[in-house]
Amino acid sequence: MYRDRPSIDAYYRALQKQVEDQILREKDETILHSDIDELTEYYFSHNSFSPIEFDPERERAFEHKKDVRVVSAHQRERGYGSEGDLNFEYESISVTLPILPNENTRDILGLMSSTYSLSGEPQVQIGHDALHFSIDIKGYGFKYDDDKVAAEVNREVSSVEQWLTWKNNDITKENTTLKGHRG
Repeated sequence: MYRDRPSIDAYYRALQKQVEDQILREKDETILHSDIDELTEYYFSHNSFSPIEFDPERERAFEHKKDVRVVSAHQRERGYGSEGDLNFEYESISVTLPILPNENTRDILGLMSSTYSLSGEPQVQIGHDALHFSIDIKGYGFKYDDDKVAAEVNREVSSVEQWLTWKNNDITKENTTLKGHRG
């Protein structure tokens, strides 16, 4: 289950140990002739995460898509299962949420935050500068009206925003702790 993944907190505890080991390997001259604040900033900037931020300069994109999917016989209503699989037209809304490029997006989203939803995390695809998800709005046995489509899109966007807020809160807290730690 997704809660079995490492947490942001655990990542930073391991990172703190790694930074301490890096410092121990430094030559004494480097340590003695360096400003403590500059040294702290150097190790911090090379080892910490930056929060994931939405790109305020770019608009969110919504695209209506159609595709044909196979509805297997066992998913069909009673009485139709013996007729075999069925090709059926589905419609979906593909949503793109632009984010500022962050080389650690995949790593961050792969870690658990200290706050999470029991219903799980949003299912997003991670691009270089965007998060993508899709919501089925018409398919075998269902068709959403415009109000339901808008409500589902808004619910999922809010879920992604909340998810990133939880992760960013942990990153901000852990960055403060890491920067303040002077072993």
